[in-house]
Amino acid sequence: MRMVYVTNEKSLLLYNKYDGIYVDAVFPLKRILALIISCIDVNAWNSYLESKVVDLLVRTVDKKDGIDFDHHFLAFKEQALDLKKLEFVAFDPSQNCTIKIGYQPLDGQTPRLDGFLSTTFNDDQFEGVRSFVLQWFGLQFDIESKEAAAMLWCISPGASGKSVFMSIIRNLVGAENVASPALSELGGTFGLEPLLKKISLISDESDGSFPYNRVKALISGNSQMVARKYKQPVEVNLTAKITIGFNQLPVPERTLGFERRVYLLPFPNSFLGKQADIHLTERLQQEIPHIAFAAIQL
Repeated sequence: MRMVYVTNEKSLLLYNKYDGIYVDAVFPLKRILALIISCIDVNAWNSYLESKVVDLLVRTVDKKDGIDFDHHFLAFKEQALDLKKLEFVAFDPSQNCTIKIGYQPLDGQTPRLDGFLSTTFNDDQFEGVRSFVLQWFGLQFDIESKEAAAMLWCISPGASGKSVFMSIIRNLVGAENVASPALSELGGTFGLEPLLKKISLISDESDGSFPYNRVKALISGNSQMVARKYKQPVEVNLTAKITIGFNQLPVPERTLGFERRVYLLPFPNSFLGKQADIHLTERLQQEIPHIAFAAIQL
């Protein structure tokens, strides 16, 4: 078995060759140890012996830093995406993946997405909006990118397709890879902890507060210290791409450094009563593999 010890996180990881990712090793190791020891002597097992064996493994396996993981490859259902070549390749432990997306992108048409965009935005905007939206979707997968020092603000008074748009991002990267904190919580002591090992931050904010300094630090791409409850703080690069929904724009920070980091995507139309398609999110879900493929290719 391929195991590594992550020094800055003080965690032991085990490579799962079927999923192509490293997972926490302690629980499966304890199950294996209990089985082996019980085969030797049913009365020999005790938690002290088990812990000592795990400690011995920590001292003998390869050591890595947390920044060695999730940079150059992203694991999908059947293959990993090489983020530099934008090619799908077979799983390999040297890819150092811990993040998994549970489907495989497939080449195909996206008529439901195109229909959603053509009705949500005005006709003269369609081509430009479609290109931008696919680029933003594709950027979610680029987990190592520091070039994307920006965030997307989706603006509408409501019933405009904004929530559907953000649900597409959530389905593209997988709900388990998304953090959805209220923005007011980001400014707290442990506000960054939910972003560890996340691909996207999606927030439909309504309370009016906006932690500018914390958000600017997030999109800078620089490493920062993350405080964790009941654990030692860890220094990491948080690369989650930020998409925020607003009914009304917050009071802006009038600096060029901040303004150039914000993309605005207004949702100009409203869909009320019979105009609203309550099943649209489920229909778009069926196209997720094709949307992902188009976004990666663009």
